[in-house]
Amino acid sequence: MTRVTVLIPMKGLNAAKSRLSPVLNPEQRARLAEEMLLNVLRSAGQCPSIERRVVVSGDQEVLSLALKQGAEVLHESGGGLNAALSEATVWLGGAAVDAVLILPGDLPLLRASDAESLVELAKGAKAMVVAPSRDGSGTNALLLKPPGVIPYMFGPRSFRKHLAAARAAGVPARVYRSEGVTFDVDTPGDWEEYYPRKRDGAGEYCSVGAVDRRAGTFFRQDAQG
Repeated sequence: MTRVTVLIPMKGLNAAKSRLSPVLNPEQRARLAEEMLLNVLRSAGQCPSIERRVVVSGDQEVLSLALKQGAEVLHESGGGLNAALSEATVWLGGAAVDAVLILPGDLPLLRASDAESLVELAKGAKAMVVAPSRDGSGTNALLLKPPGVIPYMFGPRSFRKHLAAARAAGVPARVYRSEGVTFDVDTPGDWEEYYPRKRDGAGEYCSVGAVDRRAGTFFRQDAQG
């Protein structure tokens, strides 16, 4: 069985989702970011192939939240996402890890089955599995077997960059697509699409709640039927 560690990079809750400011106030955005992180942590925790969950962040509130969920934490020293992930991969170097899976902390529809499918696609001694963003340009999930088999290239047009890096290194590459991995909430348009699904409890772990867009108030309801 492939021993997988998932790395979950996460910005600070108070700085998260600034592009949603036209529809959500700072408190609402922080609450949404927290719920999405919890969904990723719990989904990863229910994936049989994942042995360790490590949250990488420079925000103490995020790290404390992760610890409460039983995850490990690594304080980001700065330098950007790729540098933070590279640092985390080096940090894992002494452990028995066959593969590392990068999952952003803001995937509200992610399910454990998505993480398991990503792992199952990684056949052989070397493999890369990549999931593109909805527009096909970015990277919403990345599995590297073994860790560090190609460099991290998150950023503009990272999907094609990761594929090119795998090809150059002679690493077999597979592409995984599912709504659970590709859907994120970054823009007011994304929120308009996600809002009714959140209200109806579409996420596996996100609590049922709603934002009244007219009154601008945020409230939570306990998930019931």
